[in-house]
Amino acid sequence: LYTIKFEVPLVLHLKMSPKTLFLLVTLAQLLSTKAMLSEWGDWSDWQDKGACGPRDLTGYKQERMRGRTCDESGAGFKGSCKPEELMETDTRFQAVCAQIDELYINLPKSHHAGTTGNLWMEIRQGDNWCKTTKPTWVAPGHGPGANGGTFMEPPGTCTNSFDVTKPVDIWLHSNSGNDVYIKYLGMIVGGVYKTWYSPGQYTAVDYNKNNGPHRAT
Repeated sequence: LYTIKFEVPLVLHLKMSPKTLFLLVTLAQLLSTKAMLSEWGDWSDWQDKGACGPRDLTGYKQERMRGRTCDESGAGFKGSCKPEELMETDTRFQAVCAQIDELYINLPKSHHAGTTGNLWMEIRQGDNWCKTTKPTWVAPGHGPGANGGTFMEPPGTCTNSFDVTKPVDIWLHSNSGNDVYIKYLGMIVGGVYKTWYSPGQYTAVDYNKNNGPHRAT
């Protein structure tokens, strides 16, 4: 009398020949054999699941994934792997969004560097963009005793939040044909400086020349 216990579960008490016993034991093993899962692979790069833009937004989630394979060859009725066993997801919150603190332009030390015109900026980061108050600067670097330097102003109507870890594209607009000479320009966002530097001693900007985009990093 042989007793065979199956994992399915099933217990049989039978009288049988050794050959029949062998076949039943083999069948029991096949029925109880599970699929083989591999080790986990490497994590993917973090992917943004959101973006800055709304003025009160402080950050967004990021997600990464890793996977493993399922070897079902030779497996029995329990051979199928569940989908949730093959992929794993990890998430984190990135507190990287902030509003602009200040805008700045820097003019070379020359009384010719200023302009009689008014200036303002357009700022973009992906699909997120806004324009500063028009005008943001009124005739910067122009007038008696003017000798270039740095001119800082608040962003005014540009109230969007921006990602402090990523570059921004800046356009400097003017309403005048009188050039302003720019050594560098940029913004402070969440205490982080994002600056574009002129490739030469300065870049001459007017209403339709060298307005941008200028990549500030």
